[in-house]
Amino acid sequence: MLSTKELCFKYEQGEGALKNITLDLSAGKVSGLVGANGSGKSTLFMTLLGFLKPNSGFVCWNDEPISYNKEDLYQLRQNVAIVFQEPDQQIFYTDIKSDIAFSLRNLGVNETEITKRVANALTLVDANEFVDQPIQYLSFGQKKRVAIAGALVLNASCILLDEPTAGLDPKGRQHIIEILQRLVADGKQVVIASHDIDLIYQVCDEVFVLDQGQLLIHGTKQEVFLQTELIKRAGLVQPWLVKLHLEKGLPLYDCEQVFFNECQLTLTDKG
Repeated sequence: MLSTKELCFKYEQGEGALKNITLDLSAGKVSGLVGANGSGKSTLFMTLLGFLKPNSGFVCWNDEPISYNKEDLYQLRQNVAIVFQEPDQQIFYTDIKSDIAFSLRNLGVNETEITKRVANALTLVDANEFVDQPIQYLSFGQKKRVAIAGALVLNASCILLDEPTAGLDPKGRQHIIEILQRLVADGKQVVIASHDIDLIYQVCDEVFVLDQGQLLIHGTKQEVFLQTELIKRAGLVQPWLVKLHLEKGLPLYDCEQVFFNECQLTLTDKG
């Protein structure tokens, strides 16, 4: 799977953006990448996909360092797909099905297979209800789902999502959570970079914290977010469920649904 070894990258101007990053993104089914603005999250994503070439160290796929020739990058991007924060960066057509099929037609995939993959991607992102609408009439959240579908048709085994819930209302955010659950059920490896700490806690099982281009801490979400001082050092806040545990002495619930179920049982017993 996707990993890095002593990865360093420095822009031509300014300080080093990534400093000796060694991480394995196959440790969990859904990995979270968090850090304050400027911590290196976006740079790391661009490096993982070969859009940026490290000054030293390696990006590895299945434990083998990638080279940067055209063929190797082509193979990497067949296995690792990215969905950017702004869906308009990935949407080129006004017709949804044509847009999702764009990459497959460029690859010369036959139309029967394209139809099958597009239909599967539309189902995974729950977009069939608006598939016949022109893209310019879609909401921001619907465009995000189309962009995700455009990545899924490649049948990549690893999906990188940059700020998947940014700009979404609560309903749109819930749609994204449900899509993530479907991707995991479909056997995909998912990596999320996000400032939405409660989302990271809810959907991720492994978390990597970046601070000024360095990997500050990593581990299970419970191990990471219980490190109060390190989380503060990284310019982050703890998820509300972790705060309840630390400040009110409640159990450390795995997700908000478990917490609310427990509350309901408590109220029922008292009644």
